Amino acid sequence: MTKTLRLVSILIFLSAQLLAQLHTPVFDISRYGAKGDGVTKNTIAIQAAIDACAGTGGTVYLHHGIFMTGMITLKSNMTFYISSTATLLGSTDILDYPTQILPTNNWNKQENGRGLLFSLGAKNLTITGGGTINGNGNYAPWTGFYIDELERPIPLWIVQSNKVEISNLTVKDGAMWNIVPFETDSLVIRNVTINSNIAANRDGIDIVDCHHVLIEKCKFYTDDDAICPKSGHIRGVMDIIVRNCEIQKSARASGIKFGTLGYGSFKDMLFEDITIHDVKLAAIALESVDGANIENVIFRRIKMKNVGCPFFIILGDRGRTPVGGPHKTGIVKNIVFQDITATGVTLNTGSPLSGLKKNGITYKLKNILFENIKINFMGGLTTIPPFPVEYAGQYPEVTMWGNTPAYGFYLNHADSVVFKNCNFTVSPVDARPWIACNDTSRIQFENCIPGKFKNEYHSYHK
Repeated sequence: MTKTLRLVSILIFLSAQLLAQLHTPVFDISRYGAKGDGVTKNTIAIQAAIDACAGTGGTVYLHHGIFMTGMITLKSNMTFYISSTATLLGSTDILDYPTQILPTNNWNKQENGRGLLFSLGAKNLTITGGGTINGNGNYAPWTGFYIDELERPIPLWIVQSNKVEISNLTVKDGAMWNIVPFETDSLVIRNVTINSNIAANRDGIDIVDCHHVLIEKCKFYTDDDAICPKSGHIRGVMDIIVRNCEIQKSARASGIKFGTLGYGSFKDMLFEDITIHDVKLAAIALESVDGANIENVIFRRIKMKNVGCPFFIILGDRGRTPVGGPHKTGIVKNIVFQDITATGVTLNTGSPLSGLKKNGITYKLKNILFENIKINFMGGLTTIPPFPVEYAGQYPEVTMWGNTPAYGFYLNHADSVVFKNCNFTVSPVDARPWIACNDTSRIQFENCIPGKFKNEYHSYHK
């Protein structure tokens, strides 16, 4: 047998093996007229394959080509399989993405919008295969802020769906946030790489008012926030596990950020075994400025390198509410940080943790634990800045107060914050103490290095 024939035989064998792995029946988009030349619009052909597959438990199969398309709508009881030989490429014609008006009063910038891969109310849906979803978001009109978020298509937008798996994919160059599960429950996102560092407003995964979510073994290289739970509805975000992930870059924002939009709860969440590198602002930011309750959240075994600051927590009130929803001020309590290291901190802000005082009422952060934390903070200040003014409703960011009066932690309106087995250093030498406090109670230190921490705290307590 010639070498060419052997190669053909191997390819036929491998193709047969792959087809045997796909859930049957298999709906090959090429049989519906799709062409993988990167130029032909395949919206009608791919949608026809999806419509035929819906409800069968079978597979829509993309392979060997670059398939350009506008919005396509996924259905229940099916697998959408993009093989490693295929790319789903978003059209650059905005008319190929009809605006979707969602049946919700969620005001988290997703009450309507546009998507490339879209589902509404789907059940038992799998999106997988080893291939690539390219949102084509480096198209010039979409790379600036002058086109509203709602006008730019989300590469993967899963709405009010249930039992969804997204796995073994690369998602790149989104025109908007890249993966947006919205009011979707029982969701698994596994082995997904997001590479979207082309322009502003390209978040990695935005978990919007979802319950029962597992995100694992994912990689993020983004311009904006990498992992970003949001809430614009009273149902909130609950029961989330994020583990074994790599945040490789956030060019202008944070690694893990709760909010900024947040009305319902962020509750019962675990983030573990994560690396966070090359993040401009906060590695971890918890922001409740629209009424969200952030409670029972654990961060553990996290390694940070080259981040603006390790932690940022803000409780505030911007006065925003959903249509028909009551105004409320949020809560931040029961937050645990364990086994975390940080090197290469780049900002002099320290890590601000602030509650809120408004109209004579104080809303304190409560029950926060830092255990087994080792950080080398950025120093170099020769004077101690004044204590910051109260939060006044501006867009919350770790840089909004400038340099705080502590190189490590600035605590404002906080109760029961414990530092246990911590080692905080600063370089170069800094005039500030490691911690500065305003309106705090029950601040505790256990086995911290150096031993002067407690004295520093008492000497710089406003």
